[in-house]
Amino acid sequence: MGGMTKPTRAHNDLVLSMCGLWQSDCDRLEAAASLASKCERAMLDATADAKKDAARAFRDAARVRDALADKLEMQARAIFRTKAKSLQGVAAKLAVALRENQPSPDDATPPWPDLRSVERDLTLLIAELA
Repeated sequence: MGGMTKPTRAHNDLVLSMCGLWQSDCDRLEAAASLASKCERAMLDATADAKKDAARAFRDAARVRDALADKLEMQARAIFRTKAKSLQGVAAKLAVALRENQPSPDDATPPWPDLRSVERDLTLLIAELA
């Protein structure tokens, strides 16, 4: 294992914090996307008198959604440029890669089931080491 450094403890791994923030922001994006969708439906169904307010509400919700999406994209690029220093950091990066790229959490198309299996195994190994 020449050239490999010994993993550090998780509390010293910046990647772990970065991934936690990304996951939290991803949850916020899902909520913002849902709100933007509801606002769009309301705008389309609004009466002539309410259209202007409904359109403004949709634009505002879409703006928040788009800003969060841009932020997540930048965070993901930073996460994958940063070296994990712990097994927990590696697992967190894998979780981000899965959530960001798989079509759905239960997609059966390869390689997603295999990668989710690797993620579960890694999580179990980390728990055993704790």
